[in-house]
Amino acid sequence: MLFSRQFNSNNYVKQFILWIVLFICVILIAGPLALHVSSALPTVKTRNIPLHLFSEERARTYFSNLTLYGSRVSNTRGDFYARSFLISQIERISSISKRHLQIEFDLQNFTDRQHNQLQNIVVRLSNPATKSKNVSCLLLTAHYDSVEFSLGGSDDGSGIVILLELLSNLVNDLTLTFSNVHLIVLFTSAEEINSQGAKEFISNHIWRSDIRYFINIDATTCNEKASLNRIIPSQLVVDYSRVSRPRANVIIEYIHKWLRLMSDYDVFTLNNSLLGYEFGFLLDGYNYHTSLDHPLMIKQGVLQDLGENLGILIRNILLGNINPQMTKNIIDTDPFIYFDILGRYLIVYRMSTSVIIEQILIILVLVIGITLILFDHIWHRKRTLTCIDSHCIYLHFKYPLIILVGLLFAIIVALTMSMFQPLSWYEFSLRWKQLHCTLFEQAYHWLFLPLIVSFIPLTHTIEIVNRLVRILIPLMVRRFSFGWSRLGNVIICSVIAVPTTVFVLGFIPILQRTKHFGRILIILLITFFIVFIIAYYRQPFSSSHPHIFYAKHMSKSMYKIETLSSDPVIVSLISQSSSITVTTYDGLALSPVLSDFSAKSGHILHNQRCLKTTKCTFDDTFNRTIAVQHIEIESMNNFSDYIIFVQHVLSYNIQVSSFPFIKFLVLNQSNIPRTETRIYVTLDSSSSLFDINIKIRRCDLIDSPFLVLFTDIMSNMVLMGKGQCQAIDDDTTLTFNK
Repeated sequence: MLFSRQFNSNNYVKQFILWIVLFICVILIAGPLALHVSSALPTVKTRNIPLHLFSEERARTYFSNLTLYGSRVSNTRGDFYARSFLISQIERISSISKRHLQIEFDLQNFTDRQHNQLQNIVVRLSNPATKSKNVSCLLLTAHYDSVEFSLGGSDDGSGIVILLELLSNLVNDLTLTFSNVHLIVLFTSAEEINSQGAKEFISNHIWRSDIRYFINIDATTCNEKASLNRIIPSQLVVDYSRVSRPRANVIIEYIHKWLRLMSDYDVFTLNNSLLGYEFGFLLDGYNYHTSLDHPLMIKQGVLQDLGENLGILIRNILLGNINPQMTKNIIDTDPFIYFDILGRYLIVYRMSTSVIIEQILIILVLVIGITLILFDHIWHRKRTLTCIDSHCIYLHFKYPLIILVGLLFAIIVALTMSMFQPLSWYEFSLRWKQLHCTLFEQAYHWLFLPLIVSFIPLTHTIEIVNRLVRILIPLMVRRFSFGWSRLGNVIICSVIAVPTTVFVLGFIPILQRTKHFGRILIILLITFFIVFIIAYYRQPFSSSHPHIFYAKHMSKSMYKIETLSSDPVIVSLISQSSSITVTTYDGLALSPVLSDFSAKSGHILHNQRCLKTTKCTFDDTFNRTIAVQHIEIESMNNFSDYIIFVQHVLSYNIQVSSFPFIKFLVLNQSNIPRTETRIYVTLDSSSSLFDINIKIRRCDLIDSPFLVLFTDIMSNMVLMGKGQCQAIDDDTTLTFNK
C-alpha cells in the first residue's frame, strides 16, 4: 500500500526544534530536577543555636563516645559502655534544664535464655503539678545495640543521637508543659536479637499502659533523607502531613511486609498494642550491617532533616493538636493511600478513592492512546483504498504490540541475566540514560501536547522509581545466597520496565510519524546489545558498594577426666580442632576468591571444601588463640560435689550447660567480663558418665588473625556482622568418667 508523503524545510526546522525542546525537558528537567528537589537537604544548624532548636552539629558530637569501643553487640564491652554513656547524657540534659519538670529515670534490667545481662534505658518527662496518674504518653524509641564488626553509625546510632538531641530540645522548650501528654524516651537493647528489649518493655514495664502513640527510629544507611516507613493506623498519616518536608510512600510499607523486614516497630504494633510511626533511612543500604556503617559515612543534613520533621510532629502531639485518645482497636477498613510529591507535599486519600482513580486512569490511558493512534492514521495517512482487513488492524496497533513485546523481552532478559550475571544492576540503577535521536516528517504540534503534559507525572514517576530501586537492590543482594537471584532480577526489572512502558505509551502517536522506523529500530537494538555486553562484563563492586561476606570460626576441644582425688586435678586435653566457614551474600563464587587470597598472603588453606559455591570451610591454621586455656577440678564433700575452675580468655559471652539430670551452678555468673569461670557441680551415685559444656564467644576483629589478614588483602570485600556475638565460637566439652 502506498502513502503520499509531504515534507519541506520549514516543517523540518519546526520538528527539529520541537524534539530539542522535548528531550531537554525529559532529560534535563524531568529526571535530574526531580531527584535534586526530592533529595535536597536543609542546612545543618550549628551547635550555637538555642537549645530548644534541633542542631545536627550537636547531635553528631554524641557519635564519638557512642562508638568509642567499636561495635555495640548485646552483652559486650561496647554495649556496656554505650549504656553508661547514655545514662550520663540523660543526666547531663536533665541537669542543665532550668525548668521545673519531673524527670523520672529507670533502668529495666533483664536476661535472655543465654543469661546475657541486658538493659533498657527509659526516661519520662512530666509536669509535677499534674495530679492525674493516667496521663497519656508519647513514646520515642531507638535501639542502641549494633551487629558484630560494625560501629552502627546508621543502624541505629543515627536514631540514638537524634533522640538525645530531641530530648534536649523538648526539655528546654518553654512552650511545652507536659501536662496533658507526658513524654517517654526509650533506648532499647537487643533489637538485633529478635527485638528482645522492646518485648521486655511492652510486656513488663510499668509505664507501658500509659502510652498512646510511639515513634520508632531505625536505619539501614544514612545516605539520603529519612522517610516514613510504616504507620498504624493509616489515619495518623494526616498528622504527619503537617511537617515541613514530608517524605512517605505507602509502597515502602508493603516492601517491609513482602521482604519481612523486622524491627522494634513490629513488637510495639503486635495485635494493635500501640499506635504509631516508624521513620528510617532506607536508600542505598549497601553498607547495612557491615564494617562500613561508620558515622563518617552519614551524609550531612540527613539528621537535621529528620530531627526537624520529628520536632514538629512531636510538638503537635504534646501540645494537644493531635488527639492522644484514639482507640487502639481501630480497624483500617478503608486505609489511607499516601505518597509525597518530591519530598515537599504529601498526597493523602482513601483506598476507596484510589480504586476509583485507578479505574479512571486505566480507562483514560486506553481510550486516549487508542484515540490518538486512530486519529493519527485517519488524519495523516492518505490512502488510495479503504483499509479494513487484518493487515490494517496490525498496521494500526503494531506500536502498542511493540511496547508489550518490549516489556516481555525485558522480563526474559532479566531471567537470562539472573542465570549468568545476576548482579549486573548492582549499584548501577540509573547510570545508563537512554537518548533518542529521530526526526519526524510532519509538523502537527498537537502530537506533542500529551508529552508536554506528561512531564509533571513523569517527574514524580522517575523520582519514585529511583527511590524504590535504591531500596530494593541492596536488600535483594543480601538474599542471593538463598536462591533469590532470579526473583530479584525480575523484581528490579519490573520496577523499572513497567513505569517506562506506561510512559512510552505517550510516544506512540509520534512513533507513527517516524521516518525510516526500521533503521531506527536497528540502531536501538545495536545500542541495547552494546549496553548489555558492557553491563554483563563490568565489575560493579567498589569500596562503597562492596562484596559482602561473613566468617564463622569454630573450635571444638575435648577434655576428659577419669581419676579424681582430694587434691586439685589438672584435666588433660584429649583433642582439639578448629575451622573457618566463609559465606558470601551476593552470589559470589568463593573458590576463586580464596585462591586469590592464598596467593597474595602466601598462606595455604588446608582441607578446603565447599558445600555451595558461596560457602566454603577450611582448617583454621592462622594461630588463633583458643578460648579455654586451663581446666582444674577440686573435689568436695567426699567426692559428691566438685568445683571446676576454667581459665579462659577475657569474654562477655560464656555459656555453661550439661545433661538435664546434672545439677550445677556458675558461681561467678554475674561477673562480666571475666577470665575465669567457676562451676559448682553436685552429683548423685548414678552419675558416672556425663559432660559439662562450656561455650565462649567473641566478636572482636583482633581476635581473628584470619579476618585481620583477609580484610587487609581483599579490599573489595567487606565483613558483615550478626546480631549476636558469635563470629568466634569456642566449644569445650569436659567429660567425667567416674
